[in-house]
Amino acid sequence: MNRSSFRRIVLILVLTACLGTLPAWASPATPYNGQQLAELNQLWNLFTSLWGEAGCILDPYGGCGAG
Repeated sequence: MNRSSFRRIVLILVLTACLGTLPAWASPATPYNGQQLAELNQLWNLFTSLWGEAGCILDPYGGCGAG
């Protein structure tokens, strides 16, 4: 095995080890409390009320279809 292929293999192993351990480094997700859910619900209602006034529906081709 020549020197460049050895370096390439070592680099691949190091990258694989680093990327494989990233999920273990991540902090666990915390569940939302009641206040946060209420705020998200209000924000969602605001967004949907504004979108509903536009008179559009979701178009599968990315455009704005007639409601």
